Amino acid sequence: MEDAWFKSCRQFEGSQIDNETWVIEEGDRIVQKKAHVGIDGLTDRERLVYVLWLADYGMRNGGDLSTARDVFGDFQSVALLSASKLSLPTTCNAFTLDPDTLQERYFDLFEAVCTEIRGAEPGGPLFADLSEADPAVVETTNEARSTFPQFLEAVSKSRFPQAIYFVKVPFIDRSDLRQQAILRTT
Repeated sequence: MEDAWFKSCRQFEGSQIDNETWVIEEGDRIVQKKAHVGIDGLTDRERLVYVLWLADYGMRNGGDLSTARDVFGDFQSVALLSASKLSLPTTCNAFTLDPDTLQERYFDLFEAVCTEIRGAEPGGPLFADLSEADPAVVETTNEARSTFPQFLEAVSKSRFPQAIYFVKVPFIDRSDLRQQAILRTT
């Protein structure tokens, strides 16, 4: 008999939008917000998604990163700073590449970068509100947050091409980590 957790994972997994659609939709939301509050009014995650959206637009429509450079000259540095603040190693590595290499490898890196950024969504495992949580939960969550980038890096180096989806939960419990990350081979 199938356990309820696996059944809920499949339902959750099936409801996810692909990364290309996510970048377009989330990027559009952030572009609209940026129009009202400016680039400085965006969070680090929003700034990172905005820069990724610019790069993606240029790569899919023009085949290069010139659009991102034209609109936001130092887009790679901004992405790197935001990814560093969010502890996203795959994204940091991508945006430290020289511009020609990033352009050449963009589509190979796209899925891993999006997956990592999506894991940093508000309400996701990196951004749980712990203001009223039990001290033991706070300690466990902080430990999980500190090891989360290594987890993502290990998954990205595994022998299977994979996508990672994160269930939005109020906190991470080490004994329950399998509910935090659903691995699906593609």
